[in-house]
Amino acid sequence: MDLNGITPGHLWTFLIVLVGMVEVLAAVYGLIEKVDARREKRDAASKAHANGIDTKISTELAQIRAEINDISAHIRKIDEFLDSDKRRIEALETAQNSASKGFAVLCSSSLALVEHMLHNGNADQLEDAKESLIKYLTEQK
Repeated sequence: MDLNGITPGHLWTFLIVLVGMVEVLAAVYGLIEKVDARREKRDAASKAHANGIDTKISTELAQIRAEINDISAHIRKIDEFLDSDKRRIEALETAQNSASKGFAVLCSSSLALVEHMLHNGNADQLEDAKESLIKYLTEQK
């Protein structure tokens, strides 16, 4: 398994998505428990009280629908947070890539300058380093 391509940004994205999924699963599990509890309560009420059950069921269904709407709103909010975090992570990765390119250009330019000093006048290396620096600086504007 090659882990060299995994960046901290990827790990954060994975972690954020994982937390979001846990939140969604917990909400769905809670909803299922509530629905089951209400169903058991409704069944017990129908056996004990034959009259008035329709009103009770309607009230409970309205409560369940309200809870489902609340959970749906919560899931939408989590999705918005995940989208926002994803955009921020992508911006950070872009900035990191740009900084890495700049650092590489700076290192190669420094190396060319050191080699020029050591070997007394390899102007071609300095000219290449100068062009790389100019290209990098103009791309950053």
